[in-house]
Parts: sequence; structure tokens; C-alpha cells
Amino acid sequence: MTTALSDPLPRPSPDRLAADLRALEALTRPDRPYTRRAFSDEDRAARQWLAGRMAEARLVPAVDAAGNQIGRRAGRDAAGALMVGSHLDTVEAGGRFDGIAGVLAGLEAARCLDAGGHRLRHALEVVNFTCEEASDFGLSTIGSRAMSGKLDEKLRRDLARGPLAELDGRSALRAEGPGWRMAWKDASARPSRVASAGSISTRAHCR
Repeated sequence: MTTALSDPLPRPSPDRLAADLRALEALTRPDRPYTRRAFSDEDRAARQWLAGRMAEARLVPAVDAAGNQIGRRAGRDAAGALMVGSHLDTVEAGGRFDGIAGVLAGLEAARCLDAGGHRLRHALEVVNFTCEEASDFGLSTIGSRAMSGKLDEKLRRDLARGPLAELDGRSALRAEGPGWRMAWKDASARPSRVASAGSISTRAHCR
């Protein structure tokens, strides 16, 4: 059964979304436009920016065991959650929209719901998945795979056990940058919890 809104929601704001895009464009490598690699300084800055915008939209912010950023707007009852989002990290010169548009669309929907004072039956969760794109560490889709229980057992053990040198044998990767585990923990991830669980969240289930 569907329930009509008693009052129409405010429409999404193109100007606000354009401002969001400009803000995230500024948080990319100056020597390589539209590049924001997972766990880089630019990625950390973008995550901090998103946390601030989530708070402004009155989403309750959280970071799960895999480092996924989640902003939650409670629903009217315990009917599960609707999740929308994508990722803020990019491949080299990844462009203005890939991943970013998905996160901003969810954020703008939350803003409209908040401005209209409307609460859905289900909770709404806006997510920024950690390390979704292929990274400098030879890894990708870590946050989404962790959330859905799709990390294979070996990778889960590796994530919990050790640094990049243990995870990836390529000397070029092994010789540069911080260890993978250190970088992941910088994102507030908790590797040991991901290693011990097939899935770190049931948030996306809806009934």
C-alpha cells in the first residue's frame, strides 16, 4: 500500500547540486583533475566534506567496519532501510560524475525530505562506499563487498592480517605509500571485524 504525501516535497535544487559538484572538484589532485584515489588526502578531505553535508541534512552519520560512510534518516517504523549512494573515490581522471552523482543524489533526496518534514516508513541511508574503484593498492569494491558479504575468505584474512606487502606481491606497489591496513584504518575501518564476519551490515534489507 502506498501513502500519498500530505504536502509536496521541495524539488531538488540544481544550484545546490552544482555547488556540491564544484566543492568535490576542488578536492581532487591539482596536477591531475578529477582524480581522488581511495585513501588519499583528497579522499579523506571529501569524506570530511560529506560528513558535514550529512549533518546539515540531519542525517545521523556513521562509519561501519569496512569504512563505509553512512548517513541515516530514521523511518516511521522498523521496516528496514532504503539505501542509496555510490562512491567518492575515483580512478585516474575519473570525471565529475562517476560515483559522485550517486552519493549526491542520495544526499539531495535526504535534504528534500528534511526540508519537507516528511519521514518515510523505511529508514533512508545515504552511503559512500569505501575503495569502490580500482585503487593504488590493487583493490576495489571493498566496502560494497564487505557490506553484502561478498569478500572471499582469503581477502578477508589478508585485510585483517597485514600491510600492503603481504596483500599484494607487486614490488612497485610494495615499495611505495603507506601499508594497506594503515590506510584502511585511516578511513575508520575495523579490519578484524570484517575478517570475522561474512557481512558487516544488514542495512540494505527492506521488507
